Amino acid sequence: MFDFIEKLKQDFGSFLLKRKYNTQRDKRFIPIASAKSILILYDAETPENDLAIKKIKESLKKINPIDVTVVGYKQKSHHQAAYLTDTYNCFLSRKDFNFFYQPLNETVKILLANKYDLMFLLTAQKVFPLMILAHYIPASFKVGRNNLDDEDLDFMIDQPQELSLEIVGMNLISHINMLKPKTAAV
Repeated sequence: MFDFIEKLKQDFGSFLLKRKYNTQRDKRFIPIASAKSILILYDAETPENDLAIKKIKESLKKINPIDVTVVGYKQKSHHQAAYLTDTYNCFLSRKDFNFFYQPLNETVKILLANKYDLMFLLTAQKVFPLMILAHYIPASFKVGRNNLDDEDLDFMIDQPQELSLEIVGMNLISHINMLKPKTAAV
């Protein structure tokens, strides 16, 4: 019964968000080295994931020294990881969304209004608030794991669920760096 009610809440919340936010976006591949803005959404349930994201962020900054925005989601409550905290990181929890998963936190509203060149969705399983954010954030190129069955992702890699977030993130970076953008025919 609980799953049915939760599914109903999620569907109605998605409907409300669809009415409020435009899902149109300029889909195009942007190499990491050319990106002007990068967003990482991740499951912040474990301290290991926080450390993994720190390493992924450092790796991205070596390729392109721009600011990388990091948003972690934790079901129960906020936490601030001292090694991650700066002006471009935030942590969200269930309290930042209402009963129908509508954003209550101003940070979420800002995330939904900003445009990003690249968005990484790093989670081992579906985390509904992260999936909602990934769907409605207008990023040009969205990447993540294939096992999420997310039609919003433009590029996915098949990775076993037991692999750490750090390995998955580093593999995504490696694969994206191998891709070449289309060039206009002369």
